[in-house]
Amino acid sequence: MSQLHSGLPSQTSPGDASYDDKRAEFPAAELEKYIGRWVAFSADGGRIGDGCRRLGELKRRLQKAGHDPHQVVFSRIPSADEIQSGSELS
Repeated sequence: MSQLHSGLPSQTSPGDASYDDKRAEFPAAELEKYIGRWVAFSADGGRIGDGCRRLGELKRRLQKAGHDPHQVVFSRIPSADEIQSGSELS
């Protein structure tokens, strides 16, 4: 989960039909790998580029790998019993 995937496309954004469709069809088994983490979805919703417990660290890792954090969609994958406190935002 710490390996950053390259080639994150940036042609669509949240709210676009293609993003919503691909995101809705994302395999549940793949999402389970990221429970409790923030993930960086490709802008088309078809891939996860990286995942991390803290959003700030995820952004730094994307930048370090040469990706623009403004070209991905960040989303938290919560567990069923998780109470979010906001500490994961740092």
